[in-house]
Amino acid sequence: LLYARSEAVPTLVVQGENDSVVAPKGAELLHAQLGTTEKRLIMFPKADHDLFGLFHPSGGELTEEGHRLADTLYQWIHQAPGA
Repeated sequence: LLYARSEAVPTLVVQGENDSVVAPKGAELLHAQLGTTEKRLIMFPKADHDLFGLFHPSGGELTEEGHRLADTLYQWIHQAPGA
């Protein structure tokens, strides 16, 4: 959080509300401290730390929630300034 205020790039913070590794409150604090005006915090109510397995190395089929998360990331990347 120390350097978050000086961050000026568009930033998307994605957090699972059921994350037992990283506390959701930390994502909220990071988002609040970011210096950029181009920022967004998205909390996924049913997600744990691996965010529906989207980033799990074993791959596999995505759930409906996983597809929603992937769509959210896609939209953010393609709508961010400079995309």
